[in-house]
Amino acid sequence: KENAIAEADKVVIKANMVNYMCTTPPEVQRQLSEALSIISKSDFPAKWQELLPELVSKFSVEDFHVTNGVLVTANSILKRFRYGFKSDALFLELKYCLEQLQQPITQLFQAVAQRVVQLSAPGAATGPDAYRQLMPMMEALRTMARIFYSLNYHDLPEYFEDHMGEWMPIMLSFLSYENAILQDPDEEEEPGPIEKLQQAIVTNVSLYAEKYEEEFASHLPGFAQAIWNRLLTLTPATKYDQLASASIRFLTNVVSKQHYMHLFGNQESLEQIVQQIVVPNLRFVLWLGP
Repeated sequence: KENAIAEADKVVIKANMVNYMCTTPPEVQRQLSEALSIISKSDFPAKWQELLPELVSKFSVEDFHVTNGVLVTANSILKRFRYGFKSDALFLELKYCLEQLQQPITQLFQAVAQRVVQLSAPGAATGPDAYRQLMPMMEALRTMARIFYSLNYHDLPEYFEDHMGEWMPIMLSFLSYENAILQDPDEEEEPGPIEKLQQAIVTNVSLYAEKYEEEFASHLPGFAQAIWNRLLTLTPATKYDQLASASIRFLTNVVSKQHYMHLFGNQESLEQIVQQIVVPNLRFVLWLGP
């Protein structure tokens, strides 16, 4: 084609793009990340096998401008596994991505979660500096939770089945996470970083409860209780809409299964569901439809 980029130029662009993205201001970084994601749709992984290892090499708990940039890019690339039809080609691509990513992202998820816990402990610093430290970490945790969803969407990878004990306790702990530094009591519309992370966690748990019930069985009661408890604390503010909707869907799925009825089967539980969940969140039921 007349205006096509020469193959030699493409090689140079792809060889330098990740580094450029990691060293530019946030506004430019977002544009380069989007451009990288567009190129990856046609070139990754067959024509760009260096991309994922290069992104993984930038994982760090010291520079979250870089880490969040590569995580957002990886998340965008890996969304293909949520929407693609099952095929040999898709599973070959997924296998390649898992081999490159599953262990590094597990280690990064653990390290970032540990940092957040340390910075949120009693006696830890508060104020603007603490906010500036915690916000990018919460963003990183949420993005990694979304990557987890993509990698687990079609099938339960052996690695994640074997390392469920590393992921699930962390996700469970963040369903009860509170930090006044990250909450704006005057904000009614936009979800905060805690709500965004919790919604991503509930979405992951729903996927496991629905598709990998046997492997997830030992973790489900704890999550059911935690999600229920969190739902009971939500107000009708719009910023909680997505979290409440995801939580109601999860609980609806769990309640519909006979062998989990004991988790919600007593009279007190039913009254709580009606009074504190169904009525205040009736608009979600109407929105979801029959």
